[in-house]
Amino acid sequence: MRLSIFALLSLSLGLAAAKKSPQEELTALAAAGNGVISVTDERTFDLLTLPNRNWSAAIQFTALDSKRRCGPCKEFDPSFNKWVWAVGTIVTSLIMTSGYMFTRIRGMPMSSGGHWIAPGYQSQYGQETQVVAVICKCSLSALIVRCSELF
Repeated sequence: MRLSIFALLSLSLGLAAAKKSPQEELTALAAAGNGVISVTDERTFDLLTLPNRNWSAAIQFTALDSKRRCGPCKEFDPSFNKWVWAVGTIVTSLIMTSGYMFTRIRGMPMSSGGHWIAPGYQSQYGQETQVVAVICKCSLSALIVRCSELF
């Protein structure tokens, strides 16, 4: 009798020791989903909302399923679109490096006496800024065409 109780007790302790902790289960789910855990079943939801936990999780609620018909959800997926950041960075770079901010801050004229390139290194006309911007845009267009041929 004592032997069977001991065997049952050791079996239950072995099963309890073999059970994964909630943190380990969520880590495994995140690793399987490239860092994203889809909350598709009740077990995953229960793991995320356990009362006694020593970890945190960021939850993004989306309604991307076609039966939900959530237009803004599809528009904002993913939250930080790489193309928006790329275009914003290129436009900012062109504005800052073409001299536009230099001429705006210093109040330079568009041209002076029929010349659109200012003499010296300490001044710049607005027309010169426009020419530099066109050169940058042409270079960028050529680069985009060349990159699109690669793909």
